[in-house]
Amino acid sequence: MKTICAFVRQNMSYYKRDTAACLAAVIFVAALLSGTGSLLYSSRMGNLENNRLIYGDWNYYTLKTGPLMQELREGGRHPDYDIVSYGCVEMKKVLTQPGRITLLYGDENYRSMLHRELLEGVYPQDRNQVAMDRYTLRNLGITGGPGTQVELDGRTYTLTGILRDRWAASVGTMEAFVSEDTPEETGRAFVFLKFGEERRLHSQWEAFCARFGLQPGQMGENEPVNRYLGGSQKASLKTLWKEAFVDRDADITYLLLQLKKQSDPAGGGILLLLGFFGAFVLYSVFRISIQKRLPQYGILRSIGVGDTGIFRIIFTELAAFLLLGWIPGFILGNLAVKSLYSRFNTVFLSKGMGVSQEALSLPAAEELLQRTASAARTFHVSLWTSASCLLSLLILLLLITLIFIRRIHRQEAVELRRENRSIKYARTTCALRNKSPARALVSRLLYPGRAAFFSLLVSLAMGGVIFLCTDYVIINTRLHDERALKSDDGLGAGYQVLLETGERMNSIPEETARSIADLPGVERVHTVSGLPCQILFAPGEFLWQDYFTEVNREYQTFCHGISEKTEDGGVAVKCNLLGYDDDLLAQLEAFLLEGKIDPGQMKEKNTVILTAIMDGQGNYDSTTKKAGDTILLKVPSGQAPLSQCRSFPENLEYETREFTIAAIVSRSLTKDPNLYTANTTDITYSILMTTQQLQENFAVRGSSVLSIIKEEKAKAAPTADSIREKIAALPDCVLKDYTRAIEQKELYLRQKMFYFYALALLFFLAGLLHTGNSLSHLIFSRRHEIGIIRAMGISDRRLLTLIAKEALRYALLSSLLMLTATAAATRAASYILSHIYLYLSAKAPVPPSAITAALLINLAAALLAVTLPTLHALKTPILTQINRQRNTP
Repeated sequence: MKTICAFVRQNMSYYKRDTAACLAAVIFVAALLSGTGSLLYSSRMGNLENNRLIYGDWNYYTLKTGPLMQELREGGRHPDYDIVSYGCVEMKKVLTQPGRITLLYGDENYRSMLHRELLEGVYPQDRNQVAMDRYTLRNLGITGGPGTQVELDGRTYTLTGILRDRWAASVGTMEAFVSEDTPEETGRAFVFLKFGEERRLHSQWEAFCARFGLQPGQMGENEPVNRYLGGSQKASLKTLWKEAFVDRDADITYLLLQLKKQSDPAGGGILLLLGFFGAFVLYSVFRISIQKRLPQYGILRSIGVGDTGIFRIIFTELAAFLLLGWIPGFILGNLAVKSLYSRFNTVFLSKGMGVSQEALSLPAAEELLQRTASAARTFHVSLWTSASCLLSLLILLLLITLIFIRRIHRQEAVELRRENRSIKYARTTCALRNKSPARALVSRLLYPGRAAFFSLLVSLAMGGVIFLCTDYVIINTRLHDERALKSDDGLGAGYQVLLETGERMNSIPEETARSIADLPGVERVHTVSGLPCQILFAPGEFLWQDYFTEVNREYQTFCHGISEKTEDGGVAVKCNLLGYDDDLLAQLEAFLLEGKIDPGQMKEKNTVILTAIMDGQGNYDSTTKKAGDTILLKVPSGQAPLSQCRSFPENLEYETREFTIAAIVSRSLTKDPNLYTANTTDITYSILMTTQQLQENFAVRGSSVLSIIKEEKAKAAPTADSIREKIAALPDCVLKDYTRAIEQKELYLRQKMFYFYALALLFFLAGLLHTGNSLSHLIFSRRHEIGIIRAMGISDRRLLTLIAKEALRYALLSSLLMLTATAAATRAASYILSHIYLYLSAKAPVPPSAITAALLINLAAALLAVTLPTLHALKTPILTQINRQRNTP
């Protein structure tokens, strides 16, 4: 082994140029893989800490029982699970005046877990005291601090403390904390549990449920936190394969969705792509280095060294390159990514720094954004990923060594020592008819064989394919994020004024909407009116018979389920009937699936827009209804409470109306949270019409939601205060401030686009460098032949022109391959984005400018890669080139 190491050291010293190229390639690949692994790991840890701040530092909650509390007081230790902390909360009473407010008592651990620490004052100690957060105080119009008298449901309380706001402050859940001895009227008390993180969370949860006889539905889960701690049971790949291709009739989409649910396929896919790319680069560089040493290996064969000895020499040399280059690559990669992570931390957190689907008061948003930004800047080095990549590359080196040993074994020592060993000249005529002999020689010279020729084409095309596919994903990601910002995230406007409760059929008067529109700092006000209704599907019109099964159970208390069978065998589906103004309807054009959106024609012909429902695979074919078909709606008549109308009881009066569907869209925009909506996501269909139609057809006056857009240069806080003054006299009316969340989300989108474009450019440049290295070696290794051609009388300019033409042929063929591969790859990407990641936009094409740029750069790279080494070769005297051995440096 000592002799082998000495031989390798001498080789590395003698072939300095090859040694530098190999070390540079290893450092580049090591930096790329280790840096990306640490980036993904830091993103995962940042998301975990971010979700803890948003949703609370707890894992599960369940009803408070005697046996459970006794075990918790004794320490909560068990051989199969470990409870490190717990907190208790009691729901004392639910008030309806001056708004829907929940009175609750939470112990110190509960408040710490939910991040409801006291900011001012003290926690209530007797029944006449109360503590609130700033969100509740602002919506109740209370401006004083501790000591202020607060009237709730006809009773006067003393405000003793101000709590930190919850991030996910959803509509209808204003909270006020009271003392422990306050009478309990709801009979609901819960225990929030935090398990140890040393063991997988799911196994601890199973043991806990078995210990106390709990069913899965009897425990609530903090899913955004638990997903990073092993909170779900992972099925084996064999089980998923059986479910997808045996039980579900070859459903590849189901398999991909389950893999996405159980792991991080995007992160794993990035690492896999980078690993493949790095392996390709290393193989290309090492192949060139080993080929130059083949005459040496032929000499070793001649003096009796066998294949095993040559294998040890080659593998030792490649492993030395890897080990020497990995440590500096690891350091450089992590330092570069750390700098990137600290500057663009919002890119690597899901939802962009915790921009939740719900809003909160402005000061609390500022505070939480600072706290999450601090968490996001914590960079974590992933030693496990780096070690795994290093081990994988060692295996790759083993395979590369075996490949070359196989080639060496199949050839005699004399053939290995022959200087032009790799060029096999067939005794055929190469110049026919009027073809130039010099051109035929150059063409033959630059054709290294079928396998190597195809490898060069692939290497030329690969960088462009990756760049164009990344550009395709970026374009559709940007469109998806912009549309999701307005629809799924509920961040279409800076402010929303809405009714907090549906106990009475209240509405926001038109005069209030007009007065808010006239306020300084307000650019536009969109009015939205809402009613519950049912779509009456005839037998065979609704195709997803099992779609609402789980939803019906979940919303049984809220509205007695969403769907039900009708007497004629059809299906009645509860849905949202919404009236939009003309400007808001026009924005639905981005979500159009079929038909045409024209508010003027809708008013004239009394047509409606149907918002389709989407399944878990991004399909919208739940019904046979198409644009132009009629749809039958059942709507409550009279002024019954909304909470009663939502359930469609038999004792109410209803009217049935038939409308023509003008268009079908994939999403609605502003939603009424008192209808069939989970946070900001529709759980069923929506029927959209103009506000004028809703008034004329169903005598609806006023609005249930105002969507308010702030002027670009207006200040958020004063504008919010002005709006709050206008709605202060309206019962059950609250203001939601989304301005800071929108700003942060837009910053996240800009940084996200910059990051992915930089990543695409990095791939492209790395591919070009690899291509340039391969083509340059092709010319460099043919210096002897170039000298012979020059000796035949061809001018240097003519030779350079002929070689450039051959490079052009490489560029054109590789461009054709690049376009063909890009078309196939973007089609696959469109399917994955639409049906796996559920993008709202996955069909926007790559712009022609990007394609043109990729083709031109590909052409320039091919020309430069052969022109520069050719110019260098032409500077060498002809006799020197002819007499030079082909494989010498």
